[in-house]
Amino acid sequence: MDVKTFAADHGLQDKDIVNLVKSDYPKYDKYLHSKVKRPDDYGIKLLDSAEEMLRETIGANPPAPHRSDKRRKPCRIQCRLSKADFKRLQQAIKADGYDTIQAGVSQIIRNYLKERKES
Repeated sequence: MDVKTFAADHGLQDKDIVNLVKSDYPKYDKYLHSKVKRPDDYGIKLLDSAEEMLRETIGANPPAPHRSDKRRKPCRIQCRLSKADFKRLQQAIKADGYDTIQAGVSQIIRNYLKERKES
């Protein structure tokens, strides 16, 4: 069985398969799973019993479909800050009258893009 195709056909994510196989084989993890997905490169495949267990489990309990993202603003950015910088940013955004960090950072980004467009 091609695990990669099996996952795609059944709408499964890698973590779903890892958790299922891990129930019978406790040392199975995401690193081993990534090798099982590429048997031609690594020469590794699931045992027949593990494949059968996946077929039986998924056939009996198909996974719930993943919900589509219904956010008004679906794109996300992130960065890491030191604790001191984060605290200063929180205080500055609150002092400028924004309710949330998102509102403040969104405005900072819009201002930055506006300045770039003008120059």
